[in-house]
Amino acid sequence: MRRINVLDTTSKFKQHMATNGGYELEEARGKEKGRVRNTRCSIDKVKLMAAEVAQIPSYLKEEKVFRYDSERHDLRSVVARILQVTPESLHRIHELVEFRGPQRAGKPILFHKRWANRKKHPLGLGDEFRAVLGRFVEYEVTKILNTTSTVIYQKQPVLRSACPSSEPLGHAHRDEQYYRPPFEINIWVPLTKVFGTNSLWTESERGKGDMHPFECEYGEAVRFYGHQCMHMTKTNVTDSTRVSLDFRVVVKELFVENYISPLTKKEQIASPFMLGMTYTDTETEREWRRQNGWAI
Repeated sequence: MRRINVLDTTSKFKQHMATNGGYELEEARGKEKGRVRNTRCSIDKVKLMAAEVAQIPSYLKEEKVFRYDSERHDLRSVVARILQVTPESLHRIHELVEFRGPQRAGKPILFHKRWANRKKHPLGLGDEFRAVLGRFVEYEVTKILNTTSTVIYQKQPVLRSACPSSEPLGHAHRDEQYYRPPFEINIWVPLTKVFGTNSLWTESERGKGDMHPFECEYGEAVRFYGHQCMHMTKTNVTDSTRVSLDFRVVVKELFVENYISPLTKKEQIASPFMLGMTYTDTETEREWRRQNGWAI
């Protein structure tokens, strides 16, 4: 993806304004991080970001629920074994005695401790998860990205739980507020049935405000553009825990090494967006599986 000079953005910025519902300046909100103030400098930064967003193919910005082969790519099974529970019990993990105790917004402490320690698992479950995830990205995610190219993706996906709770997890945000690159596409993989308030809520495009939950069975996943679409969780008032994986992916041709957002503040100029650090890719992971005896 080419970084466009602010002076050259006028036509693309107008086109983006016309086709994407406007790239409005946010009104300052006390709880919203990364907010943009209405100054000459910030307006130029927003124009530059809009120009970068405009370079991303429109189909990648569209929300898409897709089915995948959950028997071949059994992410739920390996995650359950890491957590030391059965796959069938993930949705009621909040009822299991060992996961009771201190929680914050529906996040069992033991759940995240076991996940964080997966690489040290004596049965090698950390490596097994890496292999299963790599095949899932190579054979399923590439299809939903409509590419035969190498796909770059986050090395460490996030495992989340949303137990029945009295408060939500996090707050509504767009990923650009955390200075994420606009070429990243979000992949969200629920490992339990998701519906209503136990799911992730998002708008279908920036500024549209049509917040809605993803409703999926196990074996379905979602592609969405979290960089520009507001997304959030709500207080889970269902009787079912949601367990899900999420990570970001990039089509190789769009990737910019050491990307720095035009919205980044001077004191935050260091970039972690590098292959081998934040990211890996399908070619690297295929070779790793071959060398370590995992199914290609």
